Amino acid sequence: MLDMKPFTYGLKLVTCYDEGVTFPAELLNKTAKDVYAAFAEGVGQVAALSLAVGFPTLPAFPHVVGGGFRKCLAVALATEYSFKQADAFKNRAAAGPAVVDTPKPVVQTKEPPKPAAPAAVSSSSSQEEFGDIFG
Repeated sequence: MLDMKPFTYGLKLVTCYDEGVTFPAELLNKTAKDVYAAFAEGVGQVAALSLAVGFPTLPAFPHVVGGGFRKCLAVALATEYSFKQADAFKNRAAAGPAVVDTPKPVVQTKEPPKPAAPAAVSSSSSQEEFGDIFG
């Protein structure tokens, strides 16, 4: 017929329709990992919003419990009140900074390099370097 080669034809899927719902064709290429990441981001947004407005929700529950523990621990450290979970923190605070491993300072065995001689300053102006931009 026209003898045009190479010649291809086909359909390009743009939008899908399934049970009364239309959605873009890019959603067909999503993996379970992509869906999980989007869901986790949404749960994080719900937790942040509920913490900000003070409305308790299930995603915010671990943050609320952690905040409560920190407040109880602060009271226990500041007073004589104690409970089982606070004892480890109290013992560590009483021991002082000697318990914490601090990195040892590095001792230089070689003498430090001598500073290089300052470079000669050129006496050219900025117009000479970049050219005259006004004419």
